[in-house]
Parts: sequence; structure tokens; C-alpha cells
Amino acid sequence: MHREFPPVAFLAALSLLLPLPWHWRARNVATLSIIAWLFVLNIAYGVDSIIWANNVNIVIPVWCDISAFNRDDEVVWLTPFEPAKLS
Repeated sequence: MHREFPPVAFLAALSLLLPLPWHWRARNVATLSIIAWLFVLNIAYGVDSIIWANNVNIVIPVWCDISAFNRDDEVVWLTPFEPAKLS
């Protein structure tokens, strides 16, 4: 594991909180949404890089469910030229 992953992820999460008051006062919902989403993902990446440092052992079984819920690999992109692929 690279030792720089957890501090960078947590630093990125904290830096997302800096513009939060300005966008909260401006009621900018789109920016608040992306700040919240990126904050959650950066925290998840930081925790993942600490838990699975140089191993693949399942240390915290519940965290697997939480982290898999945050990063959904089955994203369905809808375009006007392609029907939806529902599984």
C-alpha cells in the first residue's frame, strides 16, 4: 500500500468543506450535492486504504457492504439513442 493514500483522501475530504458555507448561503444545491458525494467517497477511500493495507483479509465485514453501496459499478447511462439496460 502506498502510505500517502489515507492522508491525501482525508485531506481532500476536509478541503471539500472549505467552500461549504458560501454555497450553503447561496443555496447552490448542485454544488452542495457534489460536495457531499465527494466527501463521502473520499472518507470511504481513506478508510478502505487503512483497513486493507497490504492484505485482502476481511477485517470489518459490515464495511464491505457500506463501501460497496457507495461505489456502484453497475451505472446505467441513458442516452437518447440507446434503450435502458435493466437487469
